[in-house]
Amino acid sequence: MDSALSIRTDSPTRNIRSSCMQRNEAKSISYERPASVKFLYMNIRNKSYVIAPSKKKFSHISSTSESVGPGKYNINSHSRGPSHEFSKVPRFEKSAAYDYLARVPSFGRIKLTEKIEYNKDLSRLTTKQQVQKRQKSSELKKIKAEIIKIAHTNILKHKKEVHENKIKEKYKRIEYNQKLGEIKEIKKTWVTLKSALGMIFILKVFIKNKKNLRIRIFSMLKKFQQIARCIGKMRLILKNFRKNRAIKTLMLLFVPYMKSWLKTRKKKYMNLVALNIEKVLSCSMLFNTIAKWHKTILTMQRFIKKYLTLKKILYDKLLNMWNESEAVIFKKKLTKTKKRTIKSKTRVKKTLGVSTIPEEIKKHYITKLIWTKLKDYLEQIKKYTEECREIDYANKEQEFEILIMNQEKVPYPQKPVKPRILPLITRDNFSEMIQTAERERNHWGVVIHAINTKLQMSYIIKTQQEIE
Repeated sequence: MDSALSIRTDSPTRNIRSSCMQRNEAKSISYERPASVKFLYMNIRNKSYVIAPSKKKFSHISSTSESVGPGKYNINSHSRGPSHEFSKVPRFEKSAAYDYLARVPSFGRIKLTEKIEYNKDLSRLTTKQQVQKRQKSSELKKIKAEIIKIAHTNILKHKKEVHENKIKEKYKRIEYNQKLGEIKEIKKTWVTLKSALGMIFILKVFIKNKKNLRIRIFSMLKKFQQIARCIGKMRLILKNFRKNRAIKTLMLLFVPYMKSWLKTRKKKYMNLVALNIEKVLSCSMLFNTIAKWHKTILTMQRFIKKYLTLKKILYDKLLNMWNESEAVIFKKKLTKTKKRTIKSKTRVKKTLGVSTIPEEIKKHYITKLIWTKLKDYLEQIKKYTEECREIDYANKEQEFEILIMNQEKVPYPQKPVKPRILPLITRDNFSEMIQTAERERNHWGVVIHAINTKLQMSYIIKTQQEIE
């Protein structure tokens, strides 16, 4: 009681009531411990203690001795009766559980001096601050317990993975032993294949080296031949009685002779090089260009023929549709005559129609309508090409940023779909064309004359080309 009174008298009189209230609140607070910490505490501490540690902690102790500070202290109490204690020495050498718990500092025994220092630090604080500090310490203990749990699960996972890897390796070895025969056969085949390829490569290298050697020998022989000829001539010419005279003349005429010789050799080799270059450029290149030109002409002819046939079929179909629409307008049916085997005559019958509009006028109006329908498509293609050029220019400017900064390129727009002519032209269009043709009957002669002149001009150009 003296220690408790001494603690109370130290504080000022105006804060006595508040401190008492705070102490009562601190007594009422229950400190919860996590299940894992409680379990480890029960297993590590002295086995003579059967009862679990109490959750409540008193802020002061009633004793006449000098107070060290608020808190709880372990008192060594010796029981009079016989007692036994289990040893904490590890049962087996290098046990994993003991090593694991020994590494964790929170589960070790706290020394008495540490407890005294801790309680002294607490005595300086108010009850509220003490409660907050204890709450923080309990939260830290919870976090530590969770960390220990996570570490334990990770260790178990690692062990499981190691065990699974060992089993997989074992099964792989078993499969390998089972397929040893097949593996040996595969190895044999690979060895034979490699040896065959190696032999081929060696033979290739040997042939190449032999060719190079032959070329070198041939060039060396040529040089030796020239040297031998020179020596032979010199031996025939330069005899003993002409030796001194020849040496003198050679000494005088050596430099200009060599210059002239070099000039002649240069001219000779320049002519040879020029001839060879002309041969290469004229023969092989001309042949290639002619072949390419011939190929392009053939492809152009093929495509033009295909285009003309398709155009003829399309115009025949459109003329038939024109005639059908005419029949609907004039409310007359096309009377069929006798069947004929020749296709051209039936085609003429079909293309004639009910009205007196000639075929050239019909084709003229049909081509006009096709051009009007395809105008939008051509404008769309122009816009598409312009946009593509702009995008290409932008991508070229930002090429450095695209490569280093990993920026995305500007996407290209969708290409416009090419329209089909037959679905675009309807019955209403044909009826409008028939009405306009009937209205513009006076201008038919001008249109037909223009078509005929165009055909005549094309025929004249063709005849001129044939004559040339």
